[in-house]
Formats: sequence, C-alpha cells, structure tokens
Amino acid sequence: MKIQLISETTLIHDGLLCLLDSEEDLSVITPQVKCSPPSCYQSCHSDETDLIVIDTTSGKYSCIDCIRQVTRRHPDVKILVIIWREQFTLVNEALHNGAKGVLSMEANQALLTQAIREVAAGQQFIDPSLQQALAEVPYQQMINPFDILSEREKTVLQLILKGNNTEECATRLHISKKTVANHRTQINKKMAVHDLGQLTRLAIRHNLIKPV
Repeated sequence: MKIQLISETTLIHDGLLCLLDSEEDLSVITPQVKCSPPSCYQSCHSDETDLIVIDTTSGKYSCIDCIRQVTRRHPDVKILVIIWREQFTLVNEALHNGAKGVLSMEANQALLTQAIREVAAGQQFIDPSLQQALAEVPYQQMINPFDILSEREKTVLQLILKGNNTEECATRLHISKKTVANHRTQINKKMAVHDLGQLTRLAIRHNLIKPV
C-alpha cells in the first residue's frame, strides 16, 4: 500500500515514516509534502497514492482546506487525518469535507496501522478517544457528536430512540434485519457507547430526545 504523508513538521513526518517503515505491506511515497496550502493539495496526490495521511499540530483550518481541495479534484481519494485530542472539534469538519478517518496524535502504532488499513479498505475510522471527547461535550457548546453519523444511520437512530426494535426498523425502512443490525453496530461504535441506555442518555444530553 502506497501512502503519502503530509505534515506540518519534519519531526512528526519522520516519526510517522519510522513507524510505517516497520510494516512490510506499507510504503511511504517521498519526498515530504508540507501541509501549507496551496502547495499541499497541488502536490499531495498522484495516481500511485492509495492513501493520504495528513497531520495537523496547529489545529488551523489549513488542513481542512487541503482535504476539501484534494477531494474536490479526486473524489475517490482516501484520507486519514491525525490531530491532537484537544482538537477533537475538527473531527466533524474533516469528515464533512472528505476525510475517511480521524486519528488522535496520542494513538499508538497499532491503532495507527489499524486506522490506515480500515480507511484504505473504504471504511470510516474515528479514534475511540476522539469519539469519547465528542460524547463528553455538553450540547450547549453546539458540538453534536451525532453529526458524524450518515443519513441512513441517523434515520435508524431516530427509529431506535422511538422504541423500535431491529425487526420493526427493517420493516419501516424496507431493508434486512442484518442491515439494521450493522447500522446499530456502527452507531454504537461512532458514539462510543455499548448499549441502548448509554445511547439514550447521550441523545438526551444533546437534545435529540426529551427525558421521560
């Protein structure tokens, strides 16, 4: 798998390069590309690139602009963004503008390679620590973790919160029970919850439903 690294700093770029070089099936394309528009999104993509990894240490929106420009030119490109945990408010922006995954800078090597492989396979990946940070933000701060759900997942969520079981959701949406179950699994994963009780409490906190 050929990976293009886009970094704001040489130190982090070289650290990622060292980690990825130890994986036999991963190859980093050189030279380094600095994350500083407009040079970034004009040179970071090529036909040889399977995945783009972008890190941002400053938290500035130059990273988001880079993602937006790259995906506008190459709609099928797969992008993984690495941010500091305290920059978790960038998660929704990154995904909305075309990134397929967001990873915390504090992640270990195992989680980094997992994120790379899942995003490269076309799956969405959100670091569990970032999911948790989003879930802990009070709704008064206008940051809604449910924004990261797909439209279909939001529809399934609404039915679940109204008391519909898997079979009832499947009937209403004209899809299979297995598909509904997959959506429920993804909802729980993205929201960093383990059961309906936790999901319901999170929905109440973010004003999706009113407490009984």
